[in-house]
Formats: sequence, C-alpha cells, structure tokens
Amino acid sequence: MPPSSRKASATAAAAPDRATLLEEHVRFELSRWTSAALEASLREEIDALFDWLAGVDVGQLLPAQATARTVADALDQVEVNEEVIALAVETVVSARTALLASDDTVFDAVTAQDLHDLVDLLSGMDELRARTLAAVTDNSAYHEFVAHVLYHGVKAFMLSENVLARRVPGAQSLIRLGQRGLNSAAPGLEANVDRQLRRFVQAQIGDTLSESKRFLDQTLTGDSAHELLDTILRPLGPTPLRDLAVAIDSDDLAALTEQLAPIVRGILVSGLAGRVVAPAVERVLTAYADCGVGALLADLGVEPDALARQLAAAVRPAVEHADATGFLEERIRARLGAFYQSDACSISRR
Repeated sequence: MPPSSRKASATAAAAPDRATLLEEHVRFELSRWTSAALEASLREEIDALFDWLAGVDVGQLLPAQATARTVADALDQVEVNEEVIALAVETVVSARTALLASDDTVFDAVTAQDLHDLVDLLSGMDELRARTLAAVTDNSAYHEFVAHVLYHGVKAFMLSENVLARRVPGAQSLIRLGQRGLNSAAPGLEANVDRQLRRFVQAQIGDTLSESKRFLDQTLTGDSAHELLDTILRPLGPTPLRDLAVAIDSDDLAALTEQLAPIVRGILVSGLAGRVVAPAVERVLTAYADCGVGALLADLGVEPDALARQLAAAVRPAVEHADATGFLEERIRARLGAFYQSDACSISRR
C-alpha cells in the first residue's frame, strides 16, 4: 500500500465516529447546565442576549399591533376552571397563614409619610374628587343610608332626651319603662311620631345630602385629610398584620375567593379583558417602539449579573431534579442526536 494510502487509512481509523462524538457532546452539555456551572452558563447566555438587545428596538422585538392581538387572544383562551379556582384558594389561604406568623406591622409595610404624600396628591385632584363625591352622594343607596341614619338618630334623641315627656302628661314615667311601656300606654303615639319623623326626614334630606357632600369635600382635602389619616393611622399603624389577618378565617376567605371566580369568568367570557388590555398594550408599545430594549432594561434596573444569579437560584432545583431523573440528559441527547443521525453531519457513521 502506498504511504499516502496508509496515512489516510490511519487518519480515518483515528477519527471518532458519530456515536462517540454524540456521547462526548452530551457529556459536555450536561456539565454546562448542572452543578456549579449552571450560573456561569446562564450568565454567558444572558450576557449574549443583552449584547444583542442593545441593538434592538422595542418595536422590532414586540410589534405593537401584533403583540396586542396576541395578548387579547391569550386572554380569550384563559379558562377559570375548578383547578384554577382551587389553586387561587390555596394561594390566598397560604398568604393569610403567612401573615398570621408575621411580626410585621402596618407601618412595616407602608410608611405614614408615603400615605401623607398620597393625600397631598389626591387633594390637588379637584375634578376627580368632585366626580367621586358626586357619584357617591347622588346614588340612591346613599340617600337611603342617610335617611335611615337621620330618622333613627332623631327618634333616639327624642326618646332618650324625653322630648315626648315634656308634651305628653305622664309619659315621662312611661318612657323610663322603655319604648314597650310607652306603646302599651299610648298605642298610636309611636306611629304618629314615626309619620312626623319621616315627613321631617324627607323635607330635610336635600339639605342633609348637600351638607354631607360639603363635609366630605372639606374632610378629604388639605389639613383635614391629613388629620383624618393621622386619626386612622394612630391605632392602625402599630397593629401587627397578623391581627388584621385574624379578622377573616380561612373558610370565609376560601368562600370569598371561590365566589369571585364566576365574576372573573364572566369578565373573560365577555371579552372585556381583551378589549381593555389590548389597546393599552398597543399604546404602550407604540410609545416605546423606537426605544432600545437594552437601554430600557437598564432604565428599569435590570442588570445581567443580578438576573443570572436570580434565574440560577430559581431554576436550580428544577434542573437538578431533571438531571437526577435522567430527563435532562434525555432531552439533550434527543436534540443533539437529531443532528448526528442526519445527513447534515459529515462525519462517517461507521
């Protein structure tokens, strides 16, 4: 055999076949995505992604109209089934359990200054406040509530202050016996008082509602609003969150969560969620269409190193379990094997 032929034959014999390369490749990929190498591999991929995103605009990555349609379609496909409801119930009940074990107070969750700043902001929104107060005080339910309070307040005052006793001879001793004694001695008296009171309430309701609206407007603005907030926060601020969680037990919380399901389902089925969310998504993406994704992520405080660490911590248990059960190797082998078994691979099958 000529020397050149012997050399080619030796080279071919030394070259690994597809099966050998596949095994080596699988071991290499497994080593990159398990153990301590996981975070480094994620950082490498995230760094490459951020480098690419530095030259990509939001509009190129998320076209406004197409993305809005996708979001709307996704919302239309959401199904609030029994499993979803059970998961929601478990989540809120678990949150309550966590609050019961917490030593945090209301002031640990939100500061008084932040709330006072919010009051300052709302105090300047005159149009919003006027519309809100009008919506509340012009509502018939509010009218009925005010009339109810006014009627019973005046009636209680008349009975407790012995107004009737001054006008009805002998009634004072009966009033001491209570309303039942008064009704027994003068059966028609209370009914007559009720009629007069109701006429009085109806005659006064307009002025009362106007005064109520004026009072609310004054109370919810400026110094009065800050005083009201301080009055609320004085006992509430130091209150442990667990004391607030005790206000509703787990069974009632679960029942309320379950009862919200038909409401959420109705909103989704009606298509309202898609009709509201999709235009909002489209407007936001249109406004940011020319912004670089990398710059936007930086403005939002998203850093590659922190993202890699957090992502590694989040996925590590899943990756380790997938590795221990052989699923990770199975998927790597399936992806790589498709190439090594195809005609695209130029290595000899042998």
